[in-house]
Amino acid sequence: MQNRHLQNLKHKFGGDRRDPRRALREAGFADEAEAAAWGRGIVSDAGATELADVRTLRQARPDLSLRTATYILHQVRARSA
Repeated sequence: MQNRHLQNLKHKFGGDRRDPRRALREAGFADEAEAAAWGRGIVSDAGATELADVRTLRQARPDLSLRTATYILHQVRARSA
């Protein structure tokens, strides 16, 4: 059985070209709303930069690729607006 942190290794180093919604399901989220709710609990609303927020999301879930973490952050911001 693979370590969950290594599952997306191919996508992390080779580039993540998956559909973002599919990547969310593969990461264990039921849908965009669930991922956004999780992300809202991780990132602060203190006006941090996008880079800092993506870093925070990836520290909380190292198995997320850069593209998936960025997509979750965009969902968080879109639903918070």
